[in-house]
Amino acid sequence: MKNCYSDLEKVLSHCGCMFNDVIVEKVSTTDMPKFLDLVGYRAEIYKKKTIPTGSCIGVKELAIPEFLIEIECRRA
Repeated sequence: MKNCYSDLEKVLSHCGCMFNDVIVEKVSTTDMPKFLDLVGYRAEIYKKKTIPTGSCIGVKELAIPEFLIEIECRRA
């Protein structure tokens, strides 16, 4: 999860944005119980506002088998 948000921060920065510009977030995970244990980490990412609207979806697998989570963001 931390790796995903670190990569997203780089992409957002490249586009001249920050996490506070994100208005929708979609999370897909192959391990929902583990995600729910770590979900509080998102509060550290979205420091200046509430976590954006979105969805958290449990899936059987992702495109790359060793990945446990995929995060998609949309900015304003």
